[in-house]
Amino acid sequence: MQMSGHHQQYSSGGYQNNAWQAANANVGKDDDKHTPIMSASSSLAALSRRQEIKSPTLEATIKHFKSLKTKELLGHKKRVYSVAWNCLGTRLASGSVDQTVRLWMCEPSPSASSSSSSSSSSSSSSSSSSTGPHSMRSGSMLPLESELKGHTDSVDQLAWHPSHADVLGTASGDKTVRVWDARAGKCSYVVETSGQNINIAWSPDGQYIVTGNKKDVVSVIDTRKYKVISEKKFDAMVNELAFSRDGEYLLITTGMGSVKVLSFPSFKPETQFTAHSSTALCLDFDPTGRYLATGGADALVALWDLEEMVAVRSFDRLDSQVRTVSFSHDGAFLACGSEDMRIDISDVATGEHIHNIEVRAATNSIAWNPRCHLLAYANDDAHGRPVGAVNVFGLAS
Repeated sequence: MQMSGHHQQYSSGGYQNNAWQAANANVGKDDDKHTPIMSASSSLAALSRRQEIKSPTLEATIKHFKSLKTKELLGHKKRVYSVAWNCLGTRLASGSVDQTVRLWMCEPSPSASSSSSSSSSSSSSSSSSSTGPHSMRSGSMLPLESELKGHTDSVDQLAWHPSHADVLGTASGDKTVRVWDARAGKCSYVVETSGQNINIAWSPDGQYIVTGNKKDVVSVIDTRKYKVISEKKFDAMVNELAFSRDGEYLLITTGMGSVKVLSFPSFKPETQFTAHSSTALCLDFDPTGRYLATGGADALVALWDLEEMVAVRSFDRLDSQVRTVSFSHDGAFLACGSEDMRIDISDVATGEHIHNIEVRAATNSIAWNPRCHLLAYANDDAHGRPVGAVNVFGLAS
């Protein structure tokens, strides 16, 4: 997902329970298709140079993406750090330096607006994929629904409850985590924490909120009590947090270029792997449970096969550090934002470039809608552009 104004941030997804044992079992094996996860960063550039042949379906997808429009949503008075959709894709939340949260309504299209894209089909032991027809769904954005006020410092990251579409969590530099009732437009709970918060993630069952602060302390909040029940200080910079789909593991991208895998809630180290040659900034899980994507300061995005625990592909089309990554709801597309003046969208199955969204400033946060092919994004403020804008790409008109 995304980068705050300080480190980096959140997302959620899936693993098999024995994934980390499989990771260690594959270390050192000679495989011409996969790179062992513990040493993959040195081979990412080579993986990205593999040539793919564009199929007619991919060509149609590329053409379709060129026809899609972007809508600018105005309301914030300062830079926006974070955007996130609720579990139904009906609300978009944005958090800003202006200390507020804005909520925007969305209506996902009930039927497909086009039928061109790619879908992957492969065995658990291979990175091969095939391209086939895929249903493209759009939606429409409605005017600003409400403004949530209460924080006394910047709202650095947002996280919706995984199953309750009206419950939103926010992490702020004011040393609090707030939980909001989006339907009522009011704050339900305020949780005091030990530091200035920049990361937030809900556990898949909704029973815990995990937040990270500027001093690399990760706090666990029990949502049955809305109190901090444990804290863990890390030696390395904590950039982003993500839960595995079953909630048994917490993944952390670090300033050392590695991804730490911890049992939750014990924080017991299970393993770690070097994902990038410099700082690992962001990560996101493929909603289908097959892949993990990581982005780093080395300007690379790595795609990891969760069953084989190997890096199967990298994307090197960006020229600066990758701040934020996001998979589409069907796992077909991966969007990557950086300090470049574009957001890169790729086909996951083939690695082919699909589309560039041109922007005028570095990208802080991107998020695909969980029900349709709408991509929300927020950038640093740019000269000549409205301050605090949120954008949504993928509109048919």
